[in-house]
Amino acid sequence: MRKAGLGVALVLALGGPAVFAVTPATAADQPGIELTKQVVGGPFRTGDQVTFQLTVRNTGDVPLARVTVADPSTPECGQSRVEPLEPGGVWGYGCFAAAPAKDFTNVATVTARPPAGRRVEATANAAVDVIHPKLDLKISGPEMARKGETATFSVTVKNTGDSPLRDINVADPKCGTKISKLDAGAEQKYDCKVEATESIDKTIRANGTDGTSRLVPASAEQQLKVINPGLSLSKQALGGPYREGDSVLFKVEVANTGDEDLENIKVTDTQAPECARTINLLLAGTSESYPCAMTAKDDTEVKTVASTVATDNKPLTSEATAQIDVIHPAFQLTHNATPEQLYPGGEVTVDLAVTNTGDVPLTDIKVTDDRDPSCGFTIESLAPEATEKRTCTFEADQDVTSTATATAIDPLGGKLEQTEDTRVDVLGPGITAKLVGPAKPVNPGQQAALVVEVTNSGDAVLTDVAVEDPLTGCAATIGTLEPGARHEVPCEFTMADQDVVYFVKVTGNDPLGKGLLSTDELMLRSAKPGLELTKDAGAEKSAPGATVTFTLTAKNTGNTALAPVAVTDPTLAACDRSFERLDAGEVRTWTCTTPAPKSGELSNTANAKATPDTDGKAVELTDSDTAVVQVGGGAANQAGQPGGNGTPKQTAAKSLASTGVDALPTLLGGLGLLLAGAGLVLVSRRGRNHVN
Repeated sequence: MRKAGLGVALVLALGGPAVFAVTPATAADQPGIELTKQVVGGPFRTGDQVTFQLTVRNTGDVPLARVTVADPSTPECGQSRVEPLEPGGVWGYGCFAAAPAKDFTNVATVTARPPAGRRVEATANAAVDVIHPKLDLKISGPEMARKGETATFSVTVKNTGDSPLRDINVADPKCGTKISKLDAGAEQKYDCKVEATESIDKTIRANGTDGTSRLVPASAEQQLKVINPGLSLSKQALGGPYREGDSVLFKVEVANTGDEDLENIKVTDTQAPECARTINLLLAGTSESYPCAMTAKDDTEVKTVASTVATDNKPLTSEATAQIDVIHPAFQLTHNATPEQLYPGGEVTVDLAVTNTGDVPLTDIKVTDDRDPSCGFTIESLAPEATEKRTCTFEADQDVTSTATATAIDPLGGKLEQTEDTRVDVLGPGITAKLVGPAKPVNPGQQAALVVEVTNSGDAVLTDVAVEDPLTGCAATIGTLEPGARHEVPCEFTMADQDVVYFVKVTGNDPLGKGLLSTDELMLRSAKPGLELTKDAGAEKSAPGATVTFTLTAKNTGNTALAPVAVTDPTLAACDRSFERLDAGEVRTWTCTTPAPKSGELSNTANAKATPDTDGKAVELTDSDTAVVQVGGGAANQAGQPGGNGTPKQTAAKSLASTGVDALPTLLGGLGLLLAGAGLVLVSRRGRNHVN
């Protein structure tokens, strides 16, 4: 049954979207057609043969004629059917086309003519999946490695195509791997380690399977230069053992044991700087040697280092050591004498000891003593830390220095020697006291400056040295006094009216505790100055105009020198005199003349003054005297001639002559002065007082 309206035909295309065909409907028939186009297989690579299966079905109720399939993309798939296609009939065929460079969708159209009405048509499309598989393999790593090192390479496997790859296989014994799948654009990285035994220059291959089940190959070059640089250093000490301070000689050898030349080799040695060197070029398989030296100090291992940079820019070093055996032969000689101090005739004990203080045995040890040969001894061998001793005695009468000498031979034949001196002090202790005071008389009541000189007059140190003087304050504690040393103790003493003998005592102890004593005394003179001046005309009378001769006498009547002394005559300058010094008891006499006047009396007065030469300030002394001569009256003698009748010297007041004042004319006026100076001019009997 036909119905009016539009007819709808559903066309299904395998491998493509559904296609609907619409034909106009009549009341008489319902024409319809359906086309399907299917791609057989896939995906495809560019150029592969693509098989299409096309199927035309008459879905209407009337036959269709002139059935034609057109396919512009694949003209090979276009065909026409000669026979009509009955309702429900199916017409199918296959066709082929080469896959293009990229994916495409193939669209085919079928048209047919029903018995009446408009033609019917239908379309169908089929998508063709064109893939471009590609696999990329990259290997990166060091360009160079030393033989025996492990070189690490980085491998990158990348799907650089537009479709997945499966079953990827990198074929290499060391860097091979398997990857089950890599999507388009995906990559996988991994490391592989290769022991550098020989240089590598090879191609590593990989492949994977694409969607067409064909293999996709890839490859990469792996290159590694294996080098075998070698540097060897040896150092040998020539000889030994050595003593400290000896020169140690070495032989140093630097060898290139590798397969490439080495440049700028630095040899360093901190302990033996002389062994340092720079070798500019050392060819492969060659060596260079040289001598060097250092000064031996202690047992040590001397280390030398050679270094350079190989062609791989990595350091190349070698070390060598040489053992230095340094011996330290030594011994200690001990030489003691006891006691160290004694009095003459005492016995001295000498102890001799030799100790091996070194680190090797000593042989042929000989010990001698110049003071006593019997103290010497010989030892065949002495081990380290061992000691050999001897003891002897002798009598000492004076200071003595005993010298001991020891010699020994070390394992290298070197001679060791040591000398030790021991001094024995035979004591000769002594102490001397000396009292030093004023050389001049001291005025009574004045202070006399004293010095007690204490001298160590022996050869030993004195201790507890002291000055004993309980009366005057000269006592003092000195303490220690070295031999030959002198110590001065100053003090003062108030002078009495009479001479005094002053006494001191000094004491001390010698090193052995024996007490020493010395005393001294000093006479201190009490000053009693005196001055007397006399003037004598020689005659009591004189003729007018006659020459009158005066005789003047200055006498030191005290116990103290007078310095200076001056005599003056106001009326007769010819009588003036001066003396630098007038010692005690000394007298000076002189004369002077003058003409007698025409008449009357010739009276002439002389004055004297003097300063006592005492220890300290003294009062000046004065004295005067007058001579009177009568002139005229028929004088029988000339003035100054013996037997004349001139007036004799006035002497009534000479008991006060030391004051320089004439007592009768000035008795009352000078009484007070006489009393004040009585202590200075009083002549007293000298006596001696002892002060100790």
